[in-house]
Amino acid sequence: MLKLLQRTLVGQATDNQRSGVLIHPTQDLVVLYAVSSANAGEAFLHYCQEQFDHEAPQSSLELHQLLDRCISTAERMEVELSLVSMGVMEDRVVLAAYNGSVWLKRGSKVGQILSAESTLQLLEGKTQVDDVYALFTQKAMPLSALIQDALAKTTAQTAATLIELPELRSAVHGSADEPLTGLSVAAVKDVEAVSDDRVDSVELHDSSQPAMLTPAEVDQQLSQTISPPATPLGKVTHGVGKGVGGVRRAVKGVSAQFGQLFSQDVYVRQKHRRSALKVGLVLLALLLIAIGALGFWRNHRQEQQKQVASILTPYQTQFAQIKDLSVNDPVTARAQLGLLITEVEAKAQDQAQPKFVQEALQAQLDTIKEFNQSISGQTQLPHLPTFFDLRLVQSNFLASRIDVTAETLFFLDSGQRRILALNIEKKQPTLLPIGEYPDIRALVANDEFLYFLGQGLFRFTLSGTEVASIVENSDDVITDGQSLGLFDKYLYVLNKTRNNIFRYDTEDDKLDSEPTAWIQSGQGVDLNNVQTFAIDGDVWLSTQTGEILKLSGGRTAAFEISGLADPFTTPISIFTKPDLQNLYVLEPEKSRVVVLNKEGQFIKEIKSDELAGATAVVASEKHSKAFALSGSLVYEVGL
Repeated sequence: MLKLLQRTLVGQATDNQRSGVLIHPTQDLVVLYAVSSANAGEAFLHYCQEQFDHEAPQSSLELHQLLDRCISTAERMEVELSLVSMGVMEDRVVLAAYNGSVWLKRGSKVGQILSAESTLQLLEGKTQVDDVYALFTQKAMPLSALIQDALAKTTAQTAATLIELPELRSAVHGSADEPLTGLSVAAVKDVEAVSDDRVDSVELHDSSQPAMLTPAEVDQQLSQTISPPATPLGKVTHGVGKGVGGVRRAVKGVSAQFGQLFSQDVYVRQKHRRSALKVGLVLLALLLIAIGALGFWRNHRQEQQKQVASILTPYQTQFAQIKDLSVNDPVTARAQLGLLITEVEAKAQDQAQPKFVQEALQAQLDTIKEFNQSISGQTQLPHLPTFFDLRLVQSNFLASRIDVTAETLFFLDSGQRRILALNIEKKQPTLLPIGEYPDIRALVANDEFLYFLGQGLFRFTLSGTEVASIVENSDDVITDGQSLGLFDKYLYVLNKTRNNIFRYDTEDDKLDSEPTAWIQSGQGVDLNNVQTFAIDGDVWLSTQTGEILKLSGGRTAAFEISGLADPFTTPISIFTKPDLQNLYVLEPEKSRVVVLNKEGQFIKEIKSDELAGATAVVASEKHSKAFALSGSLVYEVGL
C-alpha cells in the first residue's frame, strides 16, 4: 500500500494573506494553498477544513467536485486562491492545480507535469514507489528554478531535505510575496517501508549533471501518462446545465481522452488503442447533446430572469425612492427602509419560492441592508478631537457649566467664580470682566447678554466692558436654585427644594419682583430626579434614569423616542435652544451623544471613549458641531 511523506515550506503570514497545507485525515491527500482576503480568509479555510474532514474522495471525479466547491466558495467570499493538491488512491495518483504547478522526479529525470492559471486542472495516472513530487503555489512557481538541480539529484529518502536548502529559504523569507509563497515536497513510499525510512541530507555538490526532460519529452512522457477525470456521457447534460463553463470542461475532458487513444503510457503502461470511429461517434453525440442542452439552458435562463425581474422590480423601485428620500429626510427613509427589509426578508424565506428566486431576493436584501447601515446614523470613533484646552487660558481653570450662542462658547468655573468666553470660529478666549461675586452656580446666554445665578440674578452685556448688574435680588427661590434657563425676556430658575421652575421677567425694572411658578399643579413631575433642563419655548427635562420629559405651557406633554436602538437607561443631560432644530443628549455611562429631532425621532448617535468623562454637551448647528465638556477639555463632536 502506498503512502505520502511530505514536508512543506511556507512564508510568514500577515493579517490578510497566508499559505499553508491541509492534510486529509487519511494522510492520502495533501492540499497546498495560498489565500488573500481582506476579511474572509479564516472563514474560508475553516470551510475547506470542514469539507476535507467530512469527504473521502475515492476517484478523480470526486476530488474534482470537492476542489471545485472550495474554488466556487472562494469566488463567492472574494478570496484570492492558489491551490495545488496531490492524492494517492491505491496505486494511482491524482494531481490538481488551480493557480499553481506540479513537478515530478522519476528515476533520473525531472520535469513540470501540471500547471494551471485561473482554471482547475486535474491529471491522473499510476504512480511508482520513490516518485518525488514538488507542489508550488502561484507565487512560489519561480522557486522551481532554484530547486530543479537538487530535485533531480534527490531520492525519496532525502526529498524532505529540499525544504532546508538555504537558497530556497533566503528566496522565501523577506520577499514581497512571502505570505503567499508555499512549496510542498512529497515522496511516494510503500507503507511497509515507511517506518524504516530515514531522511538524509541532500547532496547538492555532486559533480554529475542530472538528466533533464526537454519540453517535448515532458509533453510526450509525462503529460500523456496522467489524464483528467473521465467524464461519463451520462454526466454531460448535468455539466451543461451548470452553464457554458460546464460544457467547456466536459469537452476538454473528452478531448484529453481522445488524445490518449493514440499515445503510449510511458508513465504506467500502454493503453489499448480504440476504434477511431467509436471515438468520432462519441464526440458527435456529445456535440449534439451540448448544442441542444445549451439552447435549452439559455431559454430556461431567460425564463428564470423574467420571473426574478417580476418579483424584484417592485422592491427595486421602492428602494430607489427611499434612497432619494434619504438625502433630505433620513429619519423617514430609515423607517421606510426597515419596513422594506422586513418585507423582502419574509419573501426570501418563503420556501415555496424556487431556489434561484430565493438567491436573487437574498442578494437584493444584502444590498438594501448595506445601504441601511450607511444611513443608520450610528458612528463609533476611536478618538474625539480636542476643540480647546481651557488650561491654555488659566492653568487651573476647571469648568462646571457650559452654554453657547451663535458664535461663542461660555464656560463657568464655579470654584474660582470666573466665566470664559471662546469664539468658535477663531478659538479666541476672553475672561469676562463680570466683577467679583461670592457665589456663581449657573449661567445662560443669548447674543446680547450673559446671565448668571448666585446671590441674585445678574446680567452682563457682552458688547460692553462694565461689570455685571443685578436683575433680581436674592430670594428663597434664587437662594436654593440649581439651574438657569432663558427664553425671550424671561429667566427660569429650577428649584428642586420647591419642586418647580420659577419665571422672572428681566425687563420689569424691579429687583424684588415675585416669580411665577411655571409648572402647574398636579403634573406629577419630581424635579429631584431631574439631571438638567433646557428651554426653547417648551421645557425639556432629562432625568437620572434616562427619561426625557416635555412640558408645554406648564403642563406635561406627550413625547416618545423612536428609532433609537439602545434606549437611555442611565443619567442623561439635554441641550437645545429656540433656534436649534434638534435635541442633543449626553449619556456618559454609554459614552455617547445622541441627536433627536423634537418629535423624538432618532437622527444620529456618536460613540467615543472620551465621552465617558463628559459632564455636559451643547451644540452649534450653524457650525455642524457639538461640544462636550470634560473638566478643562472641550471635545469636538462632528454633526
